Amino acid sequence: MKKIVILLVFCLTLFIGKDFAQCVNADFSQGNFNGWTGSTGDNDYNSYYNIIPGIVLGIPNSPPSDSGRQTIMNMPGTDHNTGGLLSVLPPEGTSSARLGNEIVVLDYCSGGS
Repeated sequence: MKKIVILLVFCLTLFIGKDFAQCVNADFSQGNFNGWTGSTGDNDYNSYYNIIPGIVLGIPNSPPSDSGRQTIMNMPGTDHNTGGLLSVLPPEGTSSARLGNEIVVLDYCSGGS
């Protein structure tokens, strides 16, 4: 029994001080796209081309008719694409990101670095 306890304590100490990767600003709580990457381009049936790296920022809280392709939302409101049924903010959250606008059909962002 004593050997098992010593082994268990040894194994637990291996994890103390170990750095675990964390997604920077994964919940957009910084009110911006820090820690996120994005790109624009064309997609024809899973063929991606004309890819331009970078996030095309919209003015925060701007309507979907704005030319921004990725927009931080940090004011209460509802998503008109859901008939006003869904909030633009997550429960107990302060910010979210809207991908796309009424001009562009598809947008993509990735985060976590």
